Amino acid sequence: KVHTGAMQPVAPGAADDKKSSGGHRKTKEVDLTQIKVTAVPSNQKKVVKASKVVVVDDTPFIRKLSAGIADSNAFSAVTMFLTIYCLFGDDFRLWIFDISVDFAFDILTSASLFCFFVEVVAQTVAKDGYYLSFFFVLDVVST
Repeated sequence: KVHTGAMQPVAPGAADDKKSSGGHRKTKEVDLTQIKVTAVPSNQKKVVKASKVVVVDDTPFIRKLSAGIADSNAFSAVTMFLTIYCLFGDDFRLWIFDISVDFAFDILTSASLFCFFVEVVAQTVAKDGYYLSFFFVLDVVST
């Protein structure tokens, strides 16, 4: 799997110079012998001669953080349980609990709303094409 988002190949050794690379870029060497070229038409041949290339990661920190949140299995599990709580929690509160615990349920409901807001923001920042898509509108309306 090759990530082509914000990764830009540069000549080996050029990324070591702090002035030319912006000072805060992270570099990663990629072994090209492990990469298969599959998008070449059958009448053309593509030969990759280099064995290594240095890749500069220009992805902003906030986008990496948002992608980590949006793709996290733990965060997905939390939002799944919060969704179940939002669907049935108030009915359960009215059926089982006394009025004295209403404040605790209000806090849990507010925390759920905040968690769903964080999810929408993380998806918007991390995923290209999510903003104003069908799923974006669905998430905003359901939140």
